[in-house]
Amino acid sequence: MDFGVIINTAYRHVRFNSVFWKLGLLAVFAQGLFSGFGSFPSPSDPSAPKPDPEFERLTAQVLDWGRDNAVLLGVLGLILLVLLIWLWILGLKASAGIITGIEDLEEKKPLATFTDLFSRGKSLVWRLVGLQLLLGLVIAVILAVIFGAFLANPAAGLITFMVAIPILIIFSLYFSFIGQIALIGIVLENKRIIQAVKDAHGYLKRQFVPSLLSMLIVFGLGLLFGLALIALIVLAVGVGVIIALLFTALSKALAAVVLGLFVLGLIGFFIWLTGYFMAFQLAFWTLVYRALRHLARP
Repeated sequence: MDFGVIINTAYRHVRFNSVFWKLGLLAVFAQGLFSGFGSFPSPSDPSAPKPDPEFERLTAQVLDWGRDNAVLLGVLGLILLVLLIWLWILGLKASAGIITGIEDLEEKKPLATFTDLFSRGKSLVWRLVGLQLLLGLVIAVILAVIFGAFLANPAAGLITFMVAIPILIIFSLYFSFIGQIALIGIVLENKRIIQAVKDAHGYLKRQFVPSLLSMLIVFGLGLLFGLALIALIVLAVGVGVIIALLFTALSKALAAVVLGLFVLGLIGFFIWLTGYFMAFQLAFWTLVYRALRHLARP
């Protein structure tokens, strides 16, 4: 498996077909749903400083307001939940669109429009939802065991957590691979959920080295992307400060307008960059799936 060719091909497909990064903007809501393992509380420290009285007073006021407006908060929470589920489903449809679009290009077929690609995931969306719920449930059980050990005995739990870190990394890579390969199997070959998961595990077992390398490459590219975003944010803050200082000397109103336009442009750029990278990741995994499928054939 030539990963140099796979990376270059995935980049070219996304680079020269804007429909992919547009779908990628929606795919973010599905692909990022189960990423990460969250954080864990640290053991209480008796020597820690006491909370500030003013902070305690404000906290009490917030809690009182919450109790007085419990119904309103419940309604808002329900609306937010429905919105997140809706975005999740849209993201899964967009993911299916990117996968089938990459498959079409690899099969030398003409690339469909945004609407056509997006609609291809409609009949598969509930299987894709079931797949992510299944993987999410397994991850939740693993985390519950670790978190339960921590709560039962904070000192021993902290040791358990430190020992579990490498295990969590391994599980993270494993579920990332299984999740992506199973998702692509459902989209491209109309597999059932359990069959798709079994086949993904089979690919990993039979083609362990290329599968492991694909996981590490995605992990490394994601790390580089995150570092690049941090660097861009730091640079943008610096440029924003310079713009504010320069234009404030001329006119505060002009400085506000220019800075506002700069921020809007920056937000647009980051949105585009996020969609682009998500589309690239799905293109990469689709090409990896095709290569693994080819290697598995007699």
